[in-house]
Amino acid sequence: MFLAAPNDPVNQKKRVIFGFPRSGTKLLADAHVQNGYHSFGEIFDTFTNSIKIEENKLPSAFRKTRAEQLAVKKDKQVNVDRHFYKHSVEIRSQRVPIFLQYLSCEPSILTMWLETPKFAPEILSALDDRLFLCTRRTNRFENLLSRCITSVHQNYNAEIPSSSIRISLNAFEMFYYRLREVTWIQNQLVAQNRGYFVDFDELIQGFANLGFSYEVTSKDQHKDLQALVINIDNVQDRFYALSKRFPMEDPS
Repeated sequence: MFLAAPNDPVNQKKRVIFGFPRSGTKLLADAHVQNGYHSFGEIFDTFTNSIKIEENKLPSAFRKTRAEQLAVKKDKQVNVDRHFYKHSVEIRSQRVPIFLQYLSCEPSILTMWLETPKFAPEILSALDDRLFLCTRRTNRFENLLSRCITSVHQNYNAEIPSSSIRISLNAFEMFYYRLREVTWIQNQLVAQNRGYFVDFDELIQGFANLGFSYEVTSKDQHKDLQALVINIDNVQDRFYALSKRFPMEDPS
């Protein structure tokens, strides 16, 4: 059951989008921009985003092209340790200092992923006064399929249509554990009255309770997810096995 947005949330003009990829985060950011919010974007994600700094303008991150993302993915596969070290250094030495200069900026919003605090824990204290919007898909299996499909094609900006793929069960299981961790953190944030849930289906249909109206600027890229997965039966069996052994709502 999704909670309604607080009528008068603390610091509601300073917000953070926190969710699992493919849960409507980009559309949610766009909705805020339509209503006068500055979007810092995925400012702490150096893997898929570059940062733009222009004179007399607030900084913002923008997603790299598909070709650039594929190059990053290839480099990461060749040398994982070096790649993650580089990512961590860039966040700490560049991204965090830039963001700290604009802590008071409002209305503003940024998108944060699960991995971010692991590279730079100090980020959390910088977000203490922000409201967290926790995007969530009711159908967790479809969220995982969408994540796997887009991860393979690297078409986060819908630059190419998604074609049929065979999902690696190991990759699927890794994403399952990440979604489980995101779910637990979201539950804690909402329980502590630091944010509220934003339902994917409501968001993409244009009637999510955000405190303002908005226009839907993007559509669900994958309408028939299961049809795109060649080994769908194996993936579904793995999902059910994981759900039984490690329930999504129980991080223990």
